[in-house]
Amino acid sequence: MASSDRPPSLRLVSDLPGEPDEPVALQRFGTSRRVAMRGRLPEVVDAGYQSILMALAEEPAEVVCDLTGVTGPVDAEAVDVLASVGCEVEHWPGSRIGMICPDPALRRELAQHPDTRYVVLGERRAAVLTRLADGPARTVIRLPLPPEARSASVARQRVAEACLDWGCGIQLEAATLLVSEMVTNALLHAGTMLELSVACCEDRLRLAVADGNTGRPQPQPMDTAGVTGRGMLLVAAFSRAWGVLPTVDGGKVVWAVLDV
Repeated sequence: MASSDRPPSLRLVSDLPGEPDEPVALQRFGTSRRVAMRGRLPEVVDAGYQSILMALAEEPAEVVCDLTGVTGPVDAEAVDVLASVGCEVEHWPGSRIGMICPDPALRRELAQHPDTRYVVLGERRAAVLTRLADGPARTVIRLPLPPEARSASVARQRVAEACLDWGCGIQLEAATLLVSEMVTNALLHAGTMLELSVACCEDRLRLAVADGNTGRPQPQPMDTAGVTGRGMLLVAAFSRAWGVLPTVDGGKVVWAVLDV
């Protein structure tokens, strides 16, 4: 996952329709997010990548990356950065990513990149949107949590209920353990309002905890004399994948995925 530094050329959010004039703009349209990029690819790709991560952190049904305004050169390094968003889709079930790319040279390079097998890539907007709409269904539950110790218990209970409701009981113990550690870690290091998100899409269960702090959690070496510090080690050990996404408001989302 990329860092949460905010590129200066990125206009974070526009809720209004129309074509933005900024090099990179992240727009909200109902349950969809659109990342519009304009200019030379090597100059806008980093900000575009960051904005896609921020869009994913909002857990939309889909993120559409519009490359209509992007010009050459088709730089190999820039293509690698842009194509790598496919890895985020693989580990972030339930939010699909589409790329509208009229430029045949850029589209060809993206299509040949292994990471774009997780992305809907097409020349025209209508075709990309149609294919995105055919993606798998998902179920999402969100719950705001105050920065209080009891929030870990509330999160465990809500995740347990979701696992039973969705037929994911086989992962109930692991899911409640992970969410407890994620919430506890956020309480210790963020001290802000939290939001729990639990999502099920096909055969994967995603747990996510958002907070208002930019600090990125890291698994720490086990200290047998300490009573804390094991949380992210457990998250890393028990989950299929885990990571951190930056948010538009300067915070982060820590997430973990389990197979069900």
